[in-house]
Amino acid sequence: MSKPRYRLQTVLELRERERDAAQEALAQRLAEEDRERRRLAELESELAAGEQELAARREAIYEPEAGGTLAVATIDRRRAEVKYLEGVQQRRHDEVTRQAQVVESAAAAVTAARESLVAAAQALTAIEKHRDKWREGLLVEERRKEEQLIGEISAANFAAARREGEGR
Repeated sequence: MSKPRYRLQTVLELRERERDAAQEALAQRLAEEDRERRRLAELESELAAGEQELAARREAIYEPEAGGTLAVATIDRRRAEVKYLEGVQQRRHDEVTRQAQVVESAAAAVTAARESLVAAAQALTAIEKHRDKWREGLLVEERRKEEQLIGEISAANFAAARREGEGR
């Protein structure tokens, strides 16, 4: 007698594939979040270095040149450099702000992927529990049939022994 096939095997396999896909998606989202966080750290480092450079340039606006003199043209040039660096810093700050939003979005995607994985794992667990109960039911039915068969064999042996005993 062949072992019966679990009638929801296709659903079980589908749930396993969904769980595997959810695990892969979570891994991808985690990698993306990590990559975006590293990029944010780089941008913040550039911003901090730019702030230090800007502060140094601001302090040096009125410092005399090597000869001990300070021309008005030099002061104007230094002010223009500071103004340019302020613009660069503003752009860096804007980029850091945008990247922080990207990191938040990536973190939200990780959370969604985790929730998706939990849902897929729960669905798989439910169908696996159903399969296990089905298997237990098969084993109970198989044991019942074996016991019935053993009982029939015992009864037949007893009847045969009785007939043999009466026939003498």
